[in-house]
Amino acid sequence: MGTASVLLTDRQQEVLVALQASTAANGYPPTVRELGAALGLSAPASVHEHLRALQRKGWVVRQAGSPRTTRLTHAGQRLLAVHRLTQALDQFDWSAT
Repeated sequence: MGTASVLLTDRQQEVLVALQASTAANGYPPTVRELGAALGLSAPASVHEHLRALQRKGWVVRQAGSPRTTRLTHAGQRLLAVHRLTQALDQFDWSAT
């Protein structure tokens, strides 16, 4: 289990990945409904719950009452990079070395 998975639930990791991917693809963060659709969550309250948890942990920042304001913090960006590196290392064929 990598560092990112210790600090986040699987769903929280998915939220960070979806948030970063949508922001990179569009140039701006997704709305709560767009994020929910990307994650297969139909209830915006579920998305809000995950975002609040990520905000409490310091991985995202949000401006209450404004759409498209959820952004990864620098710590969140680094955590996501660790998550991706961990995934790559887990998939590496170490027997070939």
